[in-house]
Amino acid sequence: MQRSRACTVSRMESQLFRPADRRRYPTDRRLTMNLDDIPKRFANHFGDDRSDYTLNPPSTSTELESAELRLSASFPADIATFFLRFNGCLVPNPHVDILPLNLWSRASDSLVQFAWVDFSATLCFDTSCINDAGQWDIVCPGSRFRITHTFASLFTVHIWKWIDRRIPFWLPDWLDYAQGRKTHAGG
Repeated sequence: MQRSRACTVSRMESQLFRPADRRRYPTDRRLTMNLDDIPKRFANHFGDDRSDYTLNPPSTSTELESAELRLSASFPADIATFFLRFNGCLVPNPHVDILPLNLWSRASDSLVQFAWVDFSATLCFDTSCINDAGQWDIVCPGSRFRITHTFASLFTVHIWKWIDRRIPFWLPDWLDYAQGRKTHAGG
């Protein structure tokens, strides 16, 4: 995976982002994604036809804790907060599948697979360290590309590049697609 900077976090520093209790999940001042806007954005894009997308019902704190134990990872607050509101989502065309917590899996020691895009591209959290945004980087192991530093950016910007304009944001040369120099056969 390409990394723009070294990511070193001491055990004490990492505990600042990973307390054992769930009191940090319902509200977190660092959350940059307005969760109330998500259903509105889907409704604005797809209209009233809910068959074009699915926002899953919330996960429970117990499901969240179970996933953390199963994956041996403590979720950053933004990720936990999102999944306590929407336990994944599915857009069939163009294909975007943010998996529910029970379907997350380890792709390697440091990667947790949490999504599929275009039926073939795997999106993973790089759990090897907490980045400067207090989150895990989001990467595409197939293209060896770091997509973004935050889940909010993935969900409010990058996913919509694909849904609105069919720009394969998980590829290192996505800008060529955005500028029309390349076209994507998928989606």
